[in-house]
Amino acid sequence: MMKNKKGVHHVEYVIAVSIFIICVLAVLYISHFSLRSNEGNSFLLLEKEFRERTEIPVKIANLTITTTKTCFNVPFNTNFQGSPDNLIIKEGGSVIDFNFDSSNNIHVGSHGSGKYSLFFSEYFESVSSGPTCDPTEDYSYSFIKEEEFVFYDKLEEFRENYSKDYREFRKQLGFDRDFSIIIKQGEEILFNITEFEPFDVRVYAKEFKIKIIDENANVQEALVNMRIW
Repeated sequence: MMKNKKGVHHVEYVIAVSIFIICVLAVLYISHFSLRSNEGNSFLLLEKEFRERTEIPVKIANLTITTTKTCFNVPFNTNFQGSPDNLIIKEGGSVIDFNFDSSNNIHVGSHGSGKYSLFFSEYFESVSSGPTCDPTEDYSYSFIKEEEFVFYDKLEEFRENYSKDYREFRKQLGFDRDFSIIIKQGEEILFNITEFEPFDVRVYAKEFKIKIIDENANVQEALVNMRIW
């Protein structure tokens, strides 16, 4: 009988220890999941605020000219839903000068490859210069697509607001944690938005790609590294 009782007590002890270990593991798992969920929500909020404060919509189309004329004008594509005042025209990656008249016809005084990239945004400002040219019917527009780009000037403004009064800016973002943002292209740091380096705390990081555009529609791809702690 004594041996049976000892065996029963041993089994009960093993069961109790097993239940205790399972409970501890469950608590650790739930805590870890909850922590990861909190970090994920924080990154979602920070990325949302970053994009809303730095991104702009840009409409893009291609213009193909098949005329042999070196000076021509074509109608402005009304699907841009604006005026040529906010248009940048590039040929071979370089901004070209163009003129526009009261009827919003675009006058181009040079003709190279005949292939032009058009970028349209309210944040762009065209400089009307160049000759007045005769119209041509030998042209075609591609479909217009719209993309979101991080605008260089808005990125500068974001950094300035961060550096000027970090605590106040963080409050404006509705963000209650410390954070930093580093934007890189390869090994080159384009923007270092950092108030101070974290010390003796756990730091979480997230990376995502962006396209940066400036006032001349120059585009460069970059990697955003966000850190929170």
